[in-house]
Amino acid sequence: MHHAQRKGIPMKTIKSHSTVHVAVYETTLPNLVVLKQFPDEPFADVIERVAGAFRQGGSNFVLQEEQAKKKIPKPHYKHNILFLDTRIGANSLGELYGKLIDLLFDIAPEAVEKLAGMKARTRRFVAKDSSNIHPSSPHLPTLKTKSGWHVSKNIGKVDFNRGTRALCTAADIKYGKDVRLQH
Repeated sequence: MHHAQRKGIPMKTIKSHSTVHVAVYETTLPNLVVLKQFPDEPFADVIERVAGAFRQGGSNFVLQEEQAKKKIPKPHYKHNILFLDTRIGANSLGELYGKLIDLLFDIAPEAVEKLAGMKARTRRFVAKDSSNIHPSSPHLPTLKTKSGWHVSKNIGKVDFNRGTRALCTAADIKYGKDVRLQH
């Protein structure tokens, strides 16, 4: 019996998951991405599944995951980018940039914060408030990412490349090496 229960103090049960930020080696990230069951699966779910399998003694877990992955057809996207050896795809450049922001947020939220402080000529690359993306043109559409950040919805190749280069600067990674457009 818990000490607090003996003294008559009720214990609170929290049913939601609490989260912590954990540093991951750069070489580990591609291994986690391979274990995703679907492209937008959060890394927290992947880690929970792997930990659960090993708690249950699943020695063939990695092999089973690899076989399951081969059975899922890869989606075809109009635009693709390689981010730290992870392929990301989308049918619009705005959506692709949003997915890039989400992936960066998963591994380096401080880099997204740094990127939010940077801006192109007339717009921000990313912002918590959608009105900060196009401050002088509020009629232009924005897109809210899964991690809660806003990006411009309709961007062309020049703006996408400019934003991706800024993202690389904020994350201290190399454009053309760590982040590459795929054709």
